[in-house]
Amino acid sequence: MFETRVLPARLAGSESLVAELYHRGSRLFTILCLYRAPSGELPLFLEDLTAVLKSLPACSLLVGDVNIDLNPNNDSFYSHTTRTYLDILIKFEFSILFPRQLDLVTIKTVAIIDHLSVNRLKSGIRTCTVDYFLADHQPCIGSVDICTHRLKQKLSVCTKTNYVALKENLESQDWNSIIDGNCSETSMKNFLTIFNDIAKSSSCEVKTKVHKINFKQP
Repeated sequence: MFETRVLPARLAGSESLVAELYHRGSRLFTILCLYRAPSGELPLFLEDLTAVLKSLPACSLLVGDVNIDLNPNNDSFYSHTTRTYLDILIKFEFSILFPRQLDLVTIKTVAIIDHLSVNRLKSGIRTCTVDYFLADHQPCIGSVDICTHRLKQKLSVCTKTNYVALKENLESQDWNSIIDGNCSETSMKNFLTIFNDIAKSSSCEVKTKVHKINFKQP
């Protein structure tokens, strides 16, 4: 029923790929996933990004650690590089989704370098920031509602995520307590275990007509 196609994406100084999600042969949306190293060559990266975004269809997302700070409280936000990056997103109708309330971003040391951007996405999307300091910043996560109206409606047991509970459970978790100073691999395994447990505890099975699919693990 669902099919994922992964395509290469060449962006200078970054690790990147394009993933396309299809339902019954019809493309639902496209995701450009990337990590740009802080030492990556920015002019070349921005040039390649322009070419890749130009090739993406409507209903696309750009997600990843771009290492370009979008916190307006930081001086780097007003740099030529950041303004060029934002101009490129605007040119191709991408809107930045801030994964936190902007009034919470008041400390200059907090950098918004994890980005979620959407281009005329027809589906609903929800975002949240994980208060988790294994990295030098706070990662964000997102989930997309997939509406499959072409499915024949029938009564079935589906998994429904309570996004309010999910957000509260993520924010109340003491993520720093899982850090193992001697082994980063153990710390990451602890993180994934707790994250999956929270996702499951924030979901429940319900009997409903199959017309909307919710991710069990956003």
